[in-house]
Amino acid sequence: MLSVLVIIALVMCCVPLALAARRIGAPDPVVLLLGGAALAFIPSLPQIRIEPEIVFTVLLPPILYQATLHLPWPELRENLRPILILAVGLVLATMLAVGFVVHWMIATLPLAAAMVLGAILAATDPTAAIAVMRRLGAPRRVVTIVEGESLVNDATALVLFTLAVQAVSTGAFSIPTAVVQFVFVSTGGVLVGLVVATLFEGVRIMLRDAELEAVWGVMLPFCAYLAGDAAHTSGIMAVLAAGLFSRLAPLRKCWARARA
Repeated sequence: MLSVLVIIALVMCCVPLALAARRIGAPDPVVLLLGGAALAFIPSLPQIRIEPEIVFTVLLPPILYQATLHLPWPELRENLRPILILAVGLVLATMLAVGFVVHWMIATLPLAAAMVLGAILAATDPTAAIAVMRRLGAPRRVVTIVEGESLVNDATALVLFTLAVQAVSTGAFSIPTAVVQFVFVSTGGVLVGLVVATLFEGVRIMLRDAELEAVWGVMLPFCAYLAGDAAHTSGIMAVLAAGLFSRLAPLRKCWARARA
């Protein structure tokens, strides 16, 4: 019970911290990070443990889904090349850099294990990146590239993490296997998300009730993520694909009405 109360208190502390960040013109994630670091120095604060499944299945899908609905998709298509270069090349370079540095600092840690840590840290947080870039007033093209890269790099990081874990356990590494796994994780997640979104759209049309449609729509990002994860693909890519489908669905209806 005490842990639940502490978590609620921490969530409530985010409101004044976010308000302070906006008053001083600083990015919300930066001030929240500093506030969390300050709270860590409280000696009597109980240890809080949140299962990763709760973060990935409860908190992350709706945040990503809402971010997808507000992404400038025409600009993303124009900047697809730099986005893919960053989402693949930068993640790979980050994993290698972190892995070699950690292995150099801790000589007893095997290089493959250090690469596992590098793969965990390689992918940037999409919500924090978007919030920081918008708050800093960066050029529109830079914001678009950072948004797209931060939302797509999950597939790369997931494949690299899987390969690093396999290298630790078996000592084997195969580049063709890595390429196949990357294609499967990324494209598979997109296909799963589109299938789930199509099924949800079909049921939503049959409901013909605004309140039921709202409740049904809330469940879409959760189901897309769980379906992608169950298919051993990228749940985040599934959520992004579902968000893109949901965003384009009203446009398709308007186009059909205009043609009629």
